[in-house]
Amino acid sequence: MITFVQCVRRKEGLSDVDFQAHWKRYAEEVERLAGASRAIRCEVSRVLAVPQNLALMVHRATGEPFDGLVEISWRGGAEALQDIARPDAREPIAAMQAHQEEFVDLTRSSFLFTFQEVAFDRS
Repeated sequence: MITFVQCVRRKEGLSDVDFQAHWKRYAEEVERLAGASRAIRCEVSRVLAVPQNLALMVHRATGEPFDGLVEISWRGGAEALQDIARPDAREPIAAMQAHQEEFVDLTRSSFLFTFQEVAFDRS
């Protein structure tokens, strides 16, 4: 499975409440893109503001967690490239990119394609 992953950090000065409002709208845009590109899976996650995250960061000496994660998956690479090039996908991609400019710190975020193997899935 080929998965497009977005590891998103919010812009400096954007409150958690404002980020959540943007993220909710962004999730809808992501879902539209996933549907238009005939993806087989789409996940949108937001980091939890819980003490356990801070404890992990301190204990493991890691950087700050990302504010949100997006994963859109296709069965294979050729299919993914064809599907995101579909005319139906152009408008959702443009809407997502325009919205990113409003609330995402692109210089501290990461966007990448991965090869994903599911070791097990108990869902």
